[in-house]
Amino acid sequence: MSPKEILPVFTEASYHLSPWSGQTISGIENEAVKHSYQLQIYADTEGAPCRDNLPEVVIATSGKSDWNINMVAALENAGKRIVLAGLEAENFGEHISGAAFNRKDSVEIIVRYFYSCGRKKIAFFGIDKNSTNDMLRLDAFEQMLTTMGKADPSRDIFFVENIIEECYNRFSAHINSYDAVICPNDVVACY
Repeated sequence: MSPKEILPVFTEASYHLSPWSGQTISGIENEAVKHSYQLQIYADTEGAPCRDNLPEVVIATSGKSDWNINMVAALENAGKRIVLAGLEAENFGEHISGAAFNRKDSVEIIVRYFYSCGRKKIAFFGIDKNSTNDMLRLDAFEQMLTTMGKADPSRDIFFVENIIEECYNRFSAHINSYDAVICPNDVVACY
């Protein structure tokens, strides 16, 4: 039996501990096994690939914008072909591949749905400024509300500054001003 080919996955260390990372890595691993690849996880905080002899194609996944930018640049400098998992590849250029849920479209669909139900006072609760995915959703939210005629959607956005409880306390002081709430992910929504 020949040894399995290695499929390297680079992930930021704190993201690697998140439930989203676990689901992403599990999906990658399931597909890798089907094609006789063995996953090798590289979890770090620096955004620079290890010095191992890596194959031409590598996977990168994280939730932090600065880590993503640094890692993609480092992998490109190493001459690797990059597949982003859970990140929208178009933000990194045409030469980067990726598999991700279209966050922009999903937010647009949710806003349109709320408007169709007469819910026009929408809050966006639980945004993490360090999350690439949250920031993509935020951009779509602001664009959609502006398109729908809302003069200043920034007042309806509630960021997680330190802990989600503080964000919730700021939001709950204004809760009666809203008839709908959008959350960036299921963990925030369950809070």
